[in-house]
Amino acid sequence: ASAQKWVRITSAVVFDFGGVVTLPSARVLATFPDRFGVTLVGFREAVGRAAGAIGADPMARVESGQMSEAEFKALVEAHLGPGTTLDGFGEAYYEHLEPNLRIIAYASALRLRGVRTAVVTNAAPEWEPLWRARIPSLDEAFDVAISSGTIGARKPDRRVYEEVVRQLGVPANACVFIDDKPENCEAAEALGMLGVLFRDSGATIALLEDLLVRGGSPGPR
Repeated sequence: ASAQKWVRITSAVVFDFGGVVTLPSARVLATFPDRFGVTLVGFREAVGRAAGAIGADPMARVESGQMSEAEFKALVEAHLGPGTTLDGFGEAYYEHLEPNLRIIAYASALRLRGVRTAVVTNAAPEWEPLWRARIPSLDEAFDVAISSGTIGARKPDRRVYEEVVRQLGVPANACVFIDDKPENCEAAEALGMLGVLFRDSGATIALLEDLLVRGGSPGPR
């Protein structure tokens, strides 16, 4: 999007959960061998074989509520080695996610300044209490909290962005959408939002301040 397109008032900021509101998940992924007896590579290969068997990405299906967590685990376990179990998969993933306290505090400060805020995540319905528990003072930081599993669509599906705008009650072109995956930012821009690819907290906050306080254009993203 051209810089000229974004010379307008920003009234809402939408934050991705994993990798933005929480820190990168390297520590989470490192627990796989000890917790499940399978490496991350082995797990991903099993998910790939499961996808081939059903003709769809099982992770996408469980995160959009089209498959239960139990069905997902049984399907992937069938493509892992004998005796391998994914019991506690959701808990194992979320318990090691660390909140990005700087971004959460900034979101709280934005609300005090009258800016609407939202957090959005791709997560199965069963994981709703798990990811919410990773955000200290969630209700203070965010007006809206949306999980893909509860709305039946996951990023970068357009329906997620439409639901965010609906719940925030502001026009799409008054929203900034921050995510650490380029395809999710591109989908936000397709609806009219300003998509910002998250690299680090300081740069993101500086960009938002430029938009919110000085009314500047976003510049390079």
